[in-house]
Amino acid sequence: MKQLVEGAPALPPVRLSRRQVRCLGQSDYLEEAGSPRLVRLATFTIGAMVCGFLIWAGVARIEETAVTPGSLIPSLRNQVVQHPDGGVVTAVLARDGSLVEAGQTLLKLNDAAAVAELNRMRARLNGLKLKSVRLLAFATDREPDFSFAGPEYRGLVEDQTTIFRAQVNSRNSQRDVLRQQIAQREAEQDGFDAREATAGDAVALLEEELKMRKTLHKQQLQSKILYLDVQRRVNEARGDLAAARNERKKSADALAEARSRLVELDMRLQTEALSEMGEVAGEIAEVHQTIVRLEDQIARLDIKAPVAGIVKGLQMTAAGGVIGAGEPIVEIVPTGRLVAETRISTADIGHVRIGQPVKVKVNTFDFARYGAVPGTLVDVSASTFVDEQGLPYYKGTIWLDQQFVGADPRQNELLPGMTVQADIGIGDKTLLQYILKPVYASIHSSFRER
Repeated sequence: MKQLVEGAPALPPVRLSRRQVRCLGQSDYLEEAGSPRLVRLATFTIGAMVCGFLIWAGVARIEETAVTPGSLIPSLRNQVVQHPDGGVVTAVLARDGSLVEAGQTLLKLNDAAAVAELNRMRARLNGLKLKSVRLLAFATDREPDFSFAGPEYRGLVEDQTTIFRAQVNSRNSQRDVLRQQIAQREAEQDGFDAREATAGDAVALLEEELKMRKTLHKQQLQSKILYLDVQRRVNEARGDLAAARNERKKSADALAEARSRLVELDMRLQTEALSEMGEVAGEIAEVHQTIVRLEDQIARLDIKAPVAGIVKGLQMTAAGGVIGAGEPIVEIVPTGRLVAETRISTADIGHVRIGQPVKVKVNTFDFARYGAVPGTLVDVSASTFVDEQGLPYYKGTIWLDQQFVGADPRQNELLPGMTVQADIGIGDKTLLQYILKPVYASIHSSFRER
């Protein structure tokens, strides 16, 4: 039977008329008509698209970012300008909001008293130097050289020259007195030398005569009286010789003492001059330190900007005001390189690491038109801060690769205080993971509920 059916010729399809179709039921019509080709094609296409989307969603990775608000701040903190001594303002050379360079003078303080004291100290310093030169010249017994002093110190030079001449004259007078004494002692010494020589010759002659008298007396050729008389004269001559020698020794000692006093005079005057010179050197050092301090004080009377930046909070607008010692005068907002300071949520801090790339969107410039500024997270605070709503956050610092937005560095420059949105790249996920994240969370929580 089966073979007969398989071998039977195929019958042509039966076409129904509209009247016959209306007579059939809807289910019978669909059974008779079969699936349209267009429906099958649409179903296949949709299924393929769904499968392709799932495959792409499982492969395509999307960057995961931590969105943090913040603002641009200088890499250097604001510099508060103060003055250690204070004073009266004589000139105001800047105004609030003006741009200044590093070292530019902002205000000037009255320097009359400091300048007068400085001039007085300089005059004293030159006077001490002239005195030191004068003492050195006196100690070394030569003429002083005051050529280093300017014409404004001519009076001091004349004073020191007068003192030097008086010292030299006094020393010469003392030397002359001692030299006269030495000359007198030398003359006395010559007299005593001659007297000693004469006494010695007399002793020698009398001793010779005594020998002769003694011989004659022994031979009884002369009386004893004559012999004793010569003996007496010899003794007297010997006494005179001893006295002459004693006087000569005293005179020699006096001469040596006079010569010693002359040497001692020069040594004493030299020692006194050198000692006084040492005291002057100490005074010079003290005065020099005072001058350095006064010069520094005068230099500080010109209040200058420590860094290039924008003047902020300058309350002094005219001369005549008084600034107290240590009182804040003005604040300089540095205009150097800017960094972004952002607030990182405590929910994102566990995924944030130093060195992660950041895209900084400056709110004042259209992101769709100018793009973002690339940067790198360089610092994260060790602890949390609290914002105005009492919510905790971590403070992050982002180093910016460029100081402008867009492609032209001459346009759209960044300025301190601009608000930003920093997207910190903390990783990536597939699109499918993003889509199924609610499902994963629901399943995870449902299996943990009671």
